[in-house]
Amino acid sequence: MSLVQSLTRASGSLKGFKAGIDGAGRSAGSLGKQAGAANTNVGRIKGAAQQSAKELKGMKTAADQAAKSVGKVGKDAGAGGVSMGRLQGGLKKADGEFKGLTKSIPSP
Repeated sequence: MSLVQSLTRASGSLKGFKAGIDGAGRSAGSLGKQAGAANTNVGRIKGAAQQSAKELKGMKTAADQAAKSVGKVGKDAGAGGVSMGRLQGGLKKADGEFKGLTKSIPSP
């Protein structure tokens, strides 16, 4: 084989190698862009997750305050029940005294 033929074949091989390298470079560039977009999206997801956690914490705080208020209302209602029982006893006693009073007053 002559030197010219060898150089022609080598030149063709180098062109194929260059085309392969160029294709790999384009693929790497595309992958880099996709990685950048993925990084941006991961950042957005992270921010949304942090916001959700913050809102859930606020909801928990509100639920805890509501539970505390309901407990206080229940406690106050229990105390009110005792007071109502005393009031009922006092009203029965007053009713009996009014009945006794009306019986002792002569009719005209």
